[in-house]
Amino acid sequence: MTFGIHTEGPESLLSVGIDVGTTTTQVIVSRLTVESGVGNNKRQVTDREVLYRSPVFETPLCDHKTIDITGVADIVQQCFNEAEITAAAIDTGAVIVTGETARRANATTLVEHVAKESGEFVAAAAGASLEAVLAGRGSGAAAHAAETDSTVVNVDIGGGTTNAAVFVGDRVVETRCCNIGGRLISFDTDGVVTAISPSIEPLLSEIGFEVRIGETLTENNKRQIADRMAAYVVDLLVGPPYEPITESIAIGELPTASRSYDTVVFSGGIGALMGEYETQTHEKTVAYNDIGVELAAAIERHRTVHSWPVRSFGEHQHATVIGAGTATTQLTGRTQSITGQLLPIRDAPVVSVGAIDSIGTKKELTETLTAARDRGADLYEAMLQPDGEPGASNTPPLVLSIDSIGVLSYDRLNMIAASIAATYTEPTEPIVIALKDNCGKALGQTLQRVLPESQPVVVIDEVAVSDGDYIDIGEPIADDDTVVVAVKTLIFGE
Repeated sequence: MTFGIHTEGPESLLSVGIDVGTTTTQVIVSRLTVESGVGNNKRQVTDREVLYRSPVFETPLCDHKTIDITGVADIVQQCFNEAEITAAAIDTGAVIVTGETARRANATTLVEHVAKESGEFVAAAAGASLEAVLAGRGSGAAAHAAETDSTVVNVDIGGGTTNAAVFVGDRVVETRCCNIGGRLISFDTDGVVTAISPSIEPLLSEIGFEVRIGETLTENNKRQIADRMAAYVVDLLVGPPYEPITESIAIGELPTASRSYDTVVFSGGIGALMGEYETQTHEKTVAYNDIGVELAAAIERHRTVHSWPVRSFGEHQHATVIGAGTATTQLTGRTQSITGQLLPIRDAPVVSVGAIDSIGTKKELTETLTAARDRGADLYEAMLQPDGEPGASNTPPLVLSIDSIGVLSYDRLNMIAASIAATYTEPTEPIVIALKDNCGKALGQTLQRVLPESQPVVVIDEVAVSDGDYIDIGEPIADDDTVVVAVKTLIFGE
């Protein structure tokens, strides 16, 4: 792993975003302008220009369990040729595998293969919760929530999953995900069923349909199935209480409290089709070879959806990353704390704890840290456990980002260290903390007194990162007291 120290002044980066979904694969090439902030060394993307958007390709599969890695690589190379760029010219980027594709056996191999030619790529297989958050940022829903300090839900419906993220102001407060998508039933050009995803079988059983490969469904049959799918999408958003089928097709834990929304945004392939239901025809349905057109129409005509404040911010099909801005910073303070053999670290995902300066008890602080850690595990599940086992050798550690810890007293540091130790109880699980305050060494040394020697710890400070960022941490330099950190933030179109 190599790191460069940026000089002052604006810099232009060529960035690539590659999104491999259940149904479609897309590539976006953009030019990012990066500048240092006033009074600090944190570099930010100040302008973005999309230079190339690929056509929407059908994601190539070898079979229903395996992604065609060569096929995806060929698509990427074709797009590079059309954009008139080479892999060597790319400064940064992101390859994200989403939907049912992220659950396929070779998803991790895919992202590593596609990203290997460019060392600064963020490479991740996104679970449903992270996909929900990414889609909300890409569609403009997150920005609208932050600008208006309102509650906005982005409902991203693709080929395999429905992933909703709820934004309140500038925070993600929850996700709601389930196995409903337009590609769960596929047809050939004659309307004969060619594939049925196992994830839709509970829904089909509930409505009494026995759909079999080789059968031809009538238009009425398709409408009935789509209407039930739409009903469960609505139930996902308005519950609890939830229908039993909603609970059976849910991905992860569903929220235990209902919500009202100031704005509802639909994105993804189904979101792109909504609003076109009056012009949808049998020929158009066959052209997509799935039930997506019927699902979009069913959601559009659902009476509850009619009552919602639905808005669009212009991004539907392309509600995806356009790359990653890389900001490299040399930490000049000699206040890091590093034990164990964790470094160098690449593509470690960040989850924000926020400020903890007002939390006065160990119990409350432990609950706050544990909640953030659990949220990070949910967001980055597919990335943190690619081999199905926590702590696998190729698994990046989760980074807890803390904005402000409060008064730097002996008692305060002891309480924080004890709370972190109570959050990470597995004696070999790595702990990586990123502090905004300048007290990394003090907290790290305090942690070492309360943790087993087998538990590796990295505490870095004077770094501002948040949810959705990924960081690389290099090996110590300058007499083992300073490390270099690359902060990579996913960038979205406007």
